[in-house]
Amino acid sequence: MNAFIDLGSFRGDTLRMFLGSEEYKKDRWTIFAFEPNPYVTPDCIEHTVFSRKAAWTEDGKIALFVSKRRKTRSGATVMKNKLEKDFCVPVKVKCFDFSKWILDNFNKKDYVVIKFNIEGAEYLILKKMIADGSIHYVNRIYVQFHAHKMKMDKEEQRDLIRQLQTIDGLDLQPDYKGSEKHPERASIEWYLK
Repeated sequence: MNAFIDLGSFRGDTLRMFLGSEEYKKDRWTIFAFEPNPYVTPDCIEHTVFSRKAAWTEDGKIALFVSKRRKTRSGATVMKNKLEKDFCVPVKVKCFDFSKWILDNFNKKDYVVIKFNIEGAEYLILKKMIADGSIHYVNRIYVQFHAHKMKMDKEEQRDLIRQLQTIDGLDLQPDYKGSEKHPERASIEWYLK
């Protein structure tokens, strides 16, 4: 199975890019889209297995902090320490243990691509995936790291990237669409600075 997993699908920008890509056109793919913000819906979910759950490190419910001024135009986060001041409207949403979901739904013969743009939660999820081995079920990761928007030591981010770079068979890339908006982020090396 070829699987494209969009964590933080927001309004579907990355999904649209992937659906228009040569990679998508030349093979059969199952596409999973996760967007817990109840105020936004990707506009191309008819091509996906869509869920309102937040990717996390355990199953249950979690507070999702949504921008009070820009509910439909801004990302939401489960991370309380994200520095954007108007993330003050907490909404309780269902969350799921992402690494467990990977282990339960895929095997090492599958080709799995994941896009992470989950406003800070990527650190805890990726660390758990490394610890439980589910990272070895993944072939490529597109990630937008958010240390610059959090109360986080940049060295913690660098350490995580270095760990990911040592995993055999894992292709680590910057956010799928991030290099268009921020050309300086076109390389994972930018996050190591």
